[in-house]
Parts: sequence; structure tokens; C-alpha cells
Amino acid sequence: VISPSQASVFGTETTERCTVDSKSPVYGMSGNVTAYRIATDCGEFDVDHWDSLDLYQSLKVGGTYDLTATGLRVDALGWRPTITAATQVDR
Repeated sequence: VISPSQASVFGTETTERCTVDSKSPVYGMSGNVTAYRIATDCGEFDVDHWDSLDLYQSLKVGGTYDLTATGLRVDALGWRPTITAATQVDR
């Protein structure tokens, strides 16, 4: 069994051109924010809570970006790739 943190290590890095549909915080059992969720036309991604708040804030709903992400997408387990970089694209 691979944990979500291991999935980021073992998953491949990919870059996709995606348009952001919505953004929302993800809350853990204690009620604290544990990650940020980005819904796009390419699927859902997470942004790490501790390291990437600036990245999360820079992504605008309706904006199109080349998103670089690591990790596995396993919907049955609730795993999503984690965005590590984003470059805005003019459409």
C-alpha cells in the first residue's frame, strides 16, 4: 500500500494546460486547513498547505495555466496530484 505522501515521491511529474474552475481549502479532522484544492477542466489537484500558499493565491478562477504536478491520481482513495509549479498562459 502506498500512502499519499509516498505517492508524491513515486508518482511521475506531469505538466498539463488547465483552466481553473474553482478553489477551496481542505479541512482535516481537527478543523485545520491541511491542503488547498484546485478544480480544473483537467481534474482536481491539491496545493500543499505548508509550502505553497503563494502558489495557491496566484491561481485565479478562469485563468489558464501550465500546471506541473507530482503524485498519483487515485479517485477511489481520494488521492490527487500536488501542484508544484504553475505558469499562466494567455488564451
